[in-house]
Amino acid sequence: MQGVVDLSLVMTDNMPAHKLFQSPIILPALSHEQTKEFGLGLPEDRMTCATNYLGMLDHVGTHVDALYHTNPSGASVDEMTLDMFFGKAVCFDLTHIPDLGVIDVEDLEAAEEKCGVAVDGHIVLLNTGLHDLLRLSAAFEVAQPWAHLTPDLPVEPGPAGSRTETP
Repeated sequence: MQGVVDLSLVMTDNMPAHKLFQSPIILPALSHEQTKEFGLGLPEDRMTCATNYLGMLDHVGTHVDALYHTNPSGASVDEMTLDMFFGKAVCFDLTHIPDLGVIDVEDLEAAEEKCGVAVDGHIVLLNTGLHDLLRLSAAFEVAQPWAHLTPDLPVEPGPAGSRTETP
């Protein structure tokens, strides 16, 4: 199947976040009713507006972890090219790994074999089941392809070379 799969989550007030991070805060800032008194627009055609305050960390909802997130020598997000985020992909089912369990090379190799797709330059998505735990619709943990799966990338297996996308 070819096409674009949208993995983004709807940003909501106080949505679940990693236990180390503050959930987003979304509050009404100005309403149409409040902005009537600002006198915007023409007297015969007043303009009003509504806007919200958004307070959030860069590590909640749908996001990209720059390689710098887990590696002090890694690239920051503005140094990462868009082509890193588009391409053929495969999703490994790792829902059998316990919550906060360690995913090792053997788990990834077994998942690759089970899905029947030989990883060759693929973006590897890891379904850890987190979306079921949080009762969210479509969230995956996304990982930088490991060196043993895509040897052309200068990334070593382990946390220094991984990036995650989680709700």
